[in-house]
Amino acid sequence: MTSKQLCEFCNKSTDDLYLITLPCGFVVCYDHIEDSNDCFMCHEHQISKNLFFSMKKNRIKIEEINRLSKIKLYQTKINDLKQIKNDPKYYVDELISNLINKIDLRREQIKLDLNLSVDKAFNDFYNQAECIKESYEKILELRLKDFDISKLEKTLDSKEIQIVEQNQLEPFFNLLEKLKNIDFENSKFKHNLTSKDFGQIINIVNLTKSINSLALSQLVKTSKTCSFAIKFFSELPSGEIVNVSCTKPNNLSIWNYETDTYKQLEGHKTNIFYTTVTSNGLILSISKDAEVILWENEKVKNSFKIFINYMIYMIQCDFSLLVLYYTCFKITVFDLTTGTAIKDFKAHESSVICSLLLTENDYITSHEDKTVRLWNLESCLNVKTYTETSRVFSMCKLNNREIVLGTEKGELVRLDLASFKKTQSNKINSSAIEFINYVEENKFMFLAQKHLKLWFNSNGVFRVLSRKNFDNVQDVLSLRNGRLLVVDSSLKATIWK
Repeated sequence: MTSKQLCEFCNKSTDDLYLITLPCGFVVCYDHIEDSNDCFMCHEHQISKNLFFSMKKNRIKIEEINRLSKIKLYQTKINDLKQIKNDPKYYVDELISNLINKIDLRREQIKLDLNLSVDKAFNDFYNQAECIKESYEKILELRLKDFDISKLEKTLDSKEIQIVEQNQLEPFFNLLEKLKNIDFENSKFKHNLTSKDFGQIINIVNLTKSINSLALSQLVKTSKTCSFAIKFFSELPSGEIVNVSCTKPNNLSIWNYETDTYKQLEGHKTNIFYTTVTSNGLILSISKDAEVILWENEKVKNSFKIFINYMIYMIQCDFSLLVLYYTCFKITVFDLTTGTAIKDFKAHESSVICSLLLTENDYITSHEDKTVRLWNLESCLNVKTYTETSRVFSMCKLNNREIVLGTEKGELVRLDLASFKKTQSNKINSSAIEFINYVEENKFMFLAQKHLKLWFNSNGVFRVLSRKNFDNVQDVLSLRNGRLLVVDSSLKATIWK
């Protein structure tokens, strides 16, 4: 029978086991102890959990508290296991129902945003969810046969608990975690159930560009124009153009060129210097006071601050990540959902010219020293390096295996991602290739000496599909409806169709 005493801080009657003695003699609840510069009882000494818990009088209590916590957690797992064993199909049904609900919500949102029929596409997603359900039911049925609940309930010795958890419970609950973590919205669900079974669960891409082959020579300039404040232009899934207002540069500006109407989103206190649209249709904006805002359906979804001690060479954003390459030569990766820096590591000490966030792990940069570097954001390492004969001014994805580089000497370079070596090089211009823009798989556009060209990768050879001359072009953006957004040096955008 444990005795009860009063906590001298909150006056709560508590089991003696959970009362900790402070160096000043006061006895308080275990939960009150936090590292602090000032004791909350006597205000005459610092508080250090490690120091207090190592005191002889407290150490035995802490060991017992930890032991009981492990047993409680173990018992909880056993109870969960019993419920699953009683009705594994119900357990899987509940999780898959949650997944299907997310699919339903996303379907309705896309219908509203795009006003398109998506039922056919989503039938494939439902079928994949059913496939997951059937596979997990079979796997759970086999795995649950290995558990003898009566024996497990008798296992309360600390060493035996550790052995059972490592060899039986943890692998089983890790399998269930994979099912729980399937999230339809994040489009990153590749999990291996076993080395042989089922393999890739789902790989759903939320947004797919539907672009006709642009006949650049046939494009005609329209009267639809709009001036913006910064050089970063993006297209929403609805087809609207996102940039920054000229009259109020701390506001986002959304232009519907079909109706020639404008919307402004207020949220930043200072001028916005960067904005983009992520692959799942969210708007990201960064202002000069280092505030990042993530927008969904024209409302603030999340906001946070980034580091402002140094200038930024390059910004890339996608896959729920914000990647910054600072002038102090470090790379910092932020999780957009939480606003926290999840990676921060030393990078190559040469000025960055351009960059590309290829996947959630693969980040590519080109530098003044003529190197092109592949960074693994998970391991924080420069895993591959390629050195060109001249500086690389632009780059874009070609397909899942290759990227295209544009050099200051007017060369197009095909770079194989697996070997990170050049597989093709074409001298196609006398001056630098100022930008390369991805259009769709194996198609890209670039500008050189006022010539805008649409290229196609045909059996490993670059071929020009169409071209057009422009007198004053800063950037171009291929739109989902086959039209072209052309931006001049004054940041005036014009629709060509």
